[in-house]
Amino acid sequence: MLLPDPYDDVLEQLYLLHPRSVLRELAVLRRQGEELVAGLGGLNITPHHGGIFGAYRHRPLFNETSLRVTGESGNHINPDILYLQAWNEADILFLDRFLRMVHVLHHQLHRRQGGLIVDVHPRHIGSLPGDHGKVFGRLLQRVGLTPSAVILRLAAAPLLAEGHVQKAARSFIRHGYRILAEAVPQEPEALSRLASIGVHWVSPDLDIKHPGARRRRLRLWLQQAHRTGLLSLAPASTTQLAQEGFRQMGFLLTRTPSAPLQDAITPVPMTRVGNMVPASAEDNPPSWLL
Repeated sequence: MLLPDPYDDVLEQLYLLHPRSVLRELAVLRRQGEELVAGLGGLNITPHHGGIFGAYRHRPLFNETSLRVTGESGNHINPDILYLQAWNEADILFLDRFLRMVHVLHHQLHRRQGGLIVDVHPRHIGSLPGDHGKVFGRLLQRVGLTPSAVILRLAAAPLLAEGHVQKAARSFIRHGYRILAEAVPQEPEALSRLASIGVHWVSPDLDIKHPGARRRRLRLWLQQAHRTGLLSLAPASTTQLAQEGFRQMGFLLTRTPSAPLQDAITPVPMTRVGNMVPASAEDNPPSWLL
């Protein structure tokens, strides 16, 4: 099976859209057999997708994304190192859109069921003065998707505290995306403020260490979230038992348990990172998720 033409030109389109980016010269994006090969300046970028499930459903409604980054010797590197190589706004915009499109193409290539959850990096929001979501929407159209198929994941803390992040979220929503606020404080006022911004999904911050107190606070948080009309996504965990516990507590959506990384993450100085410059109805979401 050959990749359709729209897949082939994604990197070219990213290249043309970011003429002042240095990182665009270091990006690799191609198909190798049944896999997508992605890289940046000698670093290998591997997308990983985990399912988001509704109650009693065995097929994912959505897929949330994460990255594994490895160096030339196979050592694991914290993905945040990629953003340390972006020294100007053009590089940040290119990098964030490039990584999101890596996830989109991986999702399309493997014909995964359900929609897609991708991150928007805080530095991306700070690098763009307005009209957030327009360019990414054009890239999605080239591979046959629309913003309605994508949920953008934003950290709750800056979304609650910073006006320019709230403005960006509203812009994304106007362009047809939905917003997931991650690590939401367990305070009723936080949920009300997020709902007023237009956020669709929320997942709590587990900032209370004592299990009994945490359960009580989580139940109150869930009740408030549902009264406010927000969809509740369980926090990340490493076991299926924990996700089942969250479902029984009342979370509408649970995650695939995330396996802990077995290999130690290698701290890499910026000057040693590769060749970087410094610097059926079961298959479809129900209407209440749309």
